[in-house]
Amino acid sequence: MRVSKLQSFDEVADAERILRDGFPTGVINIQSMYTLAKYYRSICGFGEARIKKALVDFCKLQNPSFNPVLEDAFLRKWVMNAMKYEIKKAKPVIITRQEVETIKEVKDAKKRKLLFVALVLAKYNHKTDFSKYFITYNNRRDMVVHCKFSMKENDVSDALSEFVGTLLTLYNPEQELVRLNYVYPDSEAVLEIKDFGRLMDYFKDIFGDTISCARCGVEVERTSNRTKYCPECAKIISKERNRVYMKKTYQVKKVT
Repeated sequence: MRVSKLQSFDEVADAERILRDGFPTGVINIQSMYTLAKYYRSICGFGEARIKKALVDFCKLQNPSFNPVLEDAFLRKWVMNAMKYEIKKAKPVIITRQEVETIKEVKDAKKRKLLFVALVLAKYNHKTDFSKYFITYNNRRDMVVHCKFSMKENDVSDALSEFVGTLLTLYNPEQELVRLNYVYPDSEAVLEIKDFGRLMDYFKDIFGDTISCARCGVEVERTSNRTKYCPECAKIISKERNRVYMKKTYQVKKVT
């Protein structure tokens, strides 16, 4: 089964960390080598031959038994990827007023968070020579992690399916691309995101700390970590619990 890697918002820093810390266990991390190859190309300015040599030297330093002949297929993939794609550098993402207002119209707090993170990912990955904004199916894992949800990637697809045809378009299923239709770069800027490890903090600053009531789904302000229901449903749940408690208490007294 294919496991998607998490989105990096600063591959330069990632590569420099790899060069500094290496792989302590001696096991070569395949995905990290793609990042390192791009670093050698984009930052060091190496050509194909020098990239390959630098990768071999690094792998041998991590694991002296590394055999470049046996691992030639991986080496070629790393080099080809580096020659094709630029390394991703740290850059801020600007969120505009119209984008915020569009997301605010979504009543379900969980879906609103998913759409917000999708917007950040699409804007960060946007190519300046292209007018449309996309996320990929692989970004579902990023959305789960940044929203701090305990849900599967397929659950993300289910949660966002109602927006297909309005806020989202399945642009190219073969390439697993989803186009975002709620990006308005010409609207007034209201938020600049620089720390991508704190996306939910940015979300709270704009939309407030809310959750969806576990019983009726209505949006409710989170007043504590124990908040689960809206006030009306909380009363109903409390009455039901009291009824069950009183019934059990009566049955015990009856038996004794």
